[in-house]
Amino acid sequence: MNNICWSQCGLSKSFTFRGAFRYLRLLSLVYMYQKMDMTVPRVFKETVKSFAHKKCLVHEDRSWTFQDLEDYSNRVANYLIREGYKPGDCIALFMHNKPVCTKSCDLCLIG
Repeated sequence: MNNICWSQCGLSKSFTFRGAFRYLRLLSLVYMYQKMDMTVPRVFKETVKSFAHKKCLVHEDRSWTFQDLEDYSNRVANYLIREGYKPGDCIALFMHNKPVCTKSCDLCLIG
């Protein structure tokens, strides 16, 4: 019965255990960052220092490195500051549903 379930779902046991291991590793990192009082932008800045030229996002035919995403996020944040927004302000953004838009806005607005 148990083997039938695995094969019907199209999953191997090693694939499932690998996913569980990665999830537990992610939870431990989140716990560690919370204990160190690290924010998402600070964690991302540390990641950019270590992996600046590695791929971070791939969408359609374009790939973005960690440094590309950091630069784009800073441009969006600087634009919002020039427009008069400051920390604590509530804004709504209307944009395309693309990974780079979502992630850059997360990074510049959370911090």
